[in-house]
Amino acid sequence: TVTGLTNGTAYVFQVAAVNAAGRGSYSSTSASVTPKSSDSTLSNLVSSASTLSPGFTSGNQTYTLVVTNSTSSITLTPTTTDAGATVKIGGISVTSGTASGSISLNVGTTVISVVVTAENGTTRTYSVTVSRPSNDATLTSLVASTGALNATFDPTVISYTQSVANSVSAMTVTAVVHDSNATIKVNGAATSSGAASASISLAIGSNTIQVEVTAQDGTKITYTIVVTRAHADQATLTISTLAATYGQTLNLNTSGGSGSGAVTYVVSSGNCTITSGVLTPTGAGACVVVATKAGDSTYNSISSASTTINIDKASRTISFTAPAYSLAYGAQQTLSIATHSGG
Repeated sequence: TVTGLTNGTAYVFQVAAVNAAGRGSYSSTSASVTPKSSDSTLSNLVSSASTLSPGFTSGNQTYTLVVTNSTSSITLTPTTTDAGATVKIGGISVTSGTASGSISLNVGTTVISVVVTAENGTTRTYSVTVSRPSNDATLTSLVASTGALNATFDPTVISYTQSVANSVSAMTVTAVVHDSNATIKVNGAATSSGAASASISLAIGSNTIQVEVTAQDGTKITYTIVVTRAHADQATLTISTLAATYGQTLNLNTSGGSGSGAVTYVVSSGNCTITSGVLTPTGAGACVVVATKAGDSTYNSISSASTTINIDKASRTISFTAPAYSLAYGAQQTLSIATHSGG
């Protein structure tokens, strides 16, 4: 073995035998021989997208690289320590110090191998694992515990409605992400894909439920369900005033109903008028009335059944002034009425 030679330099050799008697004659000159380098290291490796982690050193062979979702390809520029070494990236030869061809990146991870071959055939492989995050913030399913939404779920449609009975005071929603790296929040609370959310209280009227999906790269989509909870029905409403007398007004009253809505009255038929809850007969007989109690923030409006109020005739009175006459027994005298009521 001959040591101390410089790689890349041509050498010729002559050999002579040496023993105790001395050195023999040199042989004829050998053919020219050039030693080959065994250096298969890189002095640098640069990405077109961002900086490798950790920072490049010749002795470290494993690196990671994180890019944005919009980065669909990169190039790598390798520089060999020894000018005689060659490089292949993804199986394709690359000149030292120049950029490789475009390397396509999958959403997720892509492993790129950089193989350096020394002049003497020794190889070394550098590995770059590129992470390209998903921007998929869509759902594949959105289900309400209270039943079907107003339309069949479509990942591209983000607004839905639903109407529920007054008896439904709470609900849950179950959302399933399209990409397993996405996360879900329902009304701000983290929820696992495919699992029911925490119970959501429903007020009477309109309730907005927001399902926020965040993709791996931070992209957000918010799906909205507007749930309308119906008002409650009032208790039965009854007109409790059933009789009146001609010539007298009457304050009408009801029983039943619910909530704080005002009560109004309408004359369906008959001999009366009603103003501000006060009935005024226009003649004897019957007056048919319907009462309505307005709805409020909790209850629907309600109307009573048609109710007949009987209007009695007024009492008739007659008065007269007795004349100052003296009459004999059996005599007659005509009297005149001074005042009377009725017809």
